[in-house]
Amino acid sequence: MAWSAQAHNHDADHREADNGCEAVPSEATFSRAFAEFAASALPTRLHETVIATSHKDQLVGHISRDATAIEAREKPVTVAAPEKRQVGQSLAAMLADLPKHSARGVKRNAKGYTETWTGYKLHLDVADGGIPTSCVLTAASVHDSQVAIPLATMTAARVTSLYDVMDSAYDDPMIRSHSQSLAHVPLIDVNPRANKELKAGTRGGSEATPTPWPQAGRGSSL
Repeated sequence: MAWSAQAHNHDADHREADNGCEAVPSEATFSRAFAEFAASALPTRLHETVIATSHKDQLVGHISRDATAIEAREKPVTVAAPEKRQVGQSLAAMLADLPKHSARGVKRNAKGYTETWTGYKLHLDVADGGIPTSCVLTAASVHDSQVAIPLATMTAARVTSLYDVMDSAYDDPMIRSHSQSLAHVPLIDVNPRANKELKAGTRGGSEATPTPWPQAGRGSSL
């Protein structure tokens, strides 16, 4: 009996220590603390400082720009898409216009298959070596091209680079012009749906010959 009572007390002490109910904050307290942490933008400011310091005296050859899906168990919200009025806006204004709520996203993967998800989209600028220089989190419904100019502006303030590498989702004259205004060379895949010659060639069942890249030497030297 003495052994049983001692073992019972020992197990109770361990359960109390493992449970730690008194040390766990309430859901409201945790949510409030997390909201304050997110509002402080401490991770963003820390990342910006690390990149700017580590690349202060370096020349980055290529900045690769793309976005990836972030799934979340949240109810999607449907709102009107933001207007394309980024030209002449400050970085803060451009970022403020981007929706950041949970939404339904649609994206074509590398194999050409359409993927759908609910949640968010993480837009990234990545330097040579796989080092992320800038990132922006938006609603999953935001098109990749809508974040290209804010990302490019953020990255240009942190590192010195030469080439902006993007897929066909970024095939937009405004994006190309902004890249060149930063003294960069934009390397963007041609979007067949935005190119009449390629579109006609695709409909005709034959592959059209891509037009030579005309902007590579404009505003910069290779």
